[in-house]
Amino acid sequence: MRTFASVLLAALGAILVSSCSRADGQLSADPINPGETIGHYEVTTHEAGDVRYGWELDTECVHREGKTVNTCELSVGAYVNVSVGVYDDSPSKTLDEIWSEQTYSMEMDGRSVELEKFGYAESVHPVVGPIRYWDVVITASAPIEVVVSSNGTVNGEALVDTTTYVFGGP
Repeated sequence: MRTFASVLLAALGAILVSSCSRADGQLSADPINPGETIGHYEVTTHEAGDVRYGWELDTECVHREGKTVNTCELSVGAYVNVSVGVYDDSPSKTLDEIWSEQTYSMEMDGRSVELEKFGYAESVHPVVGPIRYWDVVITASAPIEVVVSSNGTVNGEALVDTTTYVFGGP
């Protein structure tokens, strides 16, 4: 016969396991927020270190399928902004208007990212000028792969992008 304490302990254990794990092995289904560490990588903002943006990664990235599937190889400890940049290529809209009208969602390894909590950052491209990004930056403390998927519309055009960031040796 079970005692009340053993039944209570079993019930609490089941609640804890069901709230902290998922069938796919991830620890949480909650959206990713700034400052979160997931395994060997941290999700932060541009203030954390010397950040590189997508347009600065041409030599580290291989583009396939019309630039919608990418692989980027980086050193452990590098900081990289992982969102797709938005710039003013419209004759009738400003960057602020394009930014406010976009629909954009991001996932990392299948978990959604709480973009509004990250805010945005800007970089200046030598040809197109200011580029605005969601300020989602990752860095790794050990070798790891992080898959980032972006979807939505920007300036009326569909946006679909999947990039695998491979953090390797130092």
